[in-house]
Amino acid sequence: MKTTISTSLFFLALLGICMPASAARYLVDFGRNDVATGGGQGAITASPDSNGNYWNNFNKEAFNSDTGNLDVPDNAAISGLIDDANGASGIGIQLLDSTGNNEWEANGALNGGLLGPDSNLLGELAIETATRDYFFTTQPSASFVLNGLNPLATYDLEFFATRDTGGYRATQYRATDANGAMLSAILQTSGGGAGSAAHPNGNDDDTVALLGLVPDGSNSITIDMLTNAGGFSYVGIMSITENTVPEPASLALLGLGGLAFAAVRRRASR
Repeated sequence: MKTTISTSLFFLALLGICMPASAARYLVDFGRNDVATGGGQGAITASPDSNGNYWNNFNKEAFNSDTGNLDVPDNAAISGLIDDANGASGIGIQLLDSTGNNEWEANGALNGGLLGPDSNLLGELAIETATRDYFFTTQPSASFVLNGLNPLATYDLEFFATRDTGGYRATQYRATDANGAMLSAILQTSGGGAGSAAHPNGNDDDTVALLGLVPDGSNSITIDMLTNAGGFSYVGIMSITENTVPEPASLALLGLGGLAFAAVRRRASR
């Protein structure tokens, strides 16, 4: 696995030595649930999966049952996320209507989703029901909020998305935390070189991450999904890692602006 990060990692490593933390991980599958009614785009990810992990499903059909209509309501939300060990939480995800347009849509396997993901490339994210479908936008941007977060924690967000097609497409994920640190990372989802030899025109081996984010005063983090290239942007899977820092070390979090950082993770050589 190849990881490219900023030099802030050194300082975060030192911080980690001084401030031991516990971590919980939340896995979110964005997409469709039409397979059960005869469609072919996507299905919810069952829990536990083949790795023993529990998932949260944010699927279009829960809010718009018309399988021929791709729209996800801009006010759609899920709450009470469970962690990968089935532990309860108060964390939720709320889509935002930031432009007044219908920003969010959903599609899946019949439109370039990833079937047969390889765990050697994507690790525990290689679950077909999670990789085969996705949310997307054709607008310049679309946003959502993570709410109900722990103010005494930092958050690492990892994103996977793909759309197998010949033209180059790239999605930029951006977040600003309580310290004013604006992080962004760009993921190529489509076009030549997007994936391995098995899927050369669709990402099947890369993720990007925004690491060390501190929730704002409303215990939230806003994520913007920007259309960087190709007219589309996507999100298929999001992994949220909550790093809980015990007192009194947590008091230092708001004084550590700039120590959050972004990473591009390549899970195997192509």
